[in-house]
Formats: sequence, structure tokens, C-alpha cells
Amino acid sequence: MTTSNHDSIFMKNIQSGVEKGCISFSADNSKITYHCSRDYTTSFKKPEEKVRASYFAELVLDYEYPNKR
Repeated sequence: MTTSNHDSIFMKNIQSGVEKGCISFSADNSKITYHCSRDYTTSFKKPEEKVRASYFAELVLDYEYPNKR
């Protein structure tokens, strides 16, 4: 799997998370907010944040992990 395939999978998961309301972005996309037991906002400029956001959305949406836990 190439890097672009990883990026597209990550972005697909993130987009699904946005559509379902478990994550959101600031107006300029520089910050991401995870809607869990307490909303958690952090910079989306860090490279590892794309991975975290993708897996958070995957856990909540695909594996039905309760995001308010």
C-alpha cells in the first residue's frame, strides 16, 4: 500500500467522522475537536493527528465504541 492509499483511507475515515458528528474542525482546519466524554481540541498540523483522528472515527463508527466514554 502506498502513502497516498494510506492518506486516502485516513481522510475517508476522518470525513465519515465529521459527517457523523464525532469530530469537527475549526474554520481554517488548523484545529480538530474530538467529541467524546469531554470535547478535546488540538492542533491538526501535527502529522500524527491525522492518524489519531482516523482511528478515533473508525473505533466510533465501525466498531461502535461509545464516543462519550
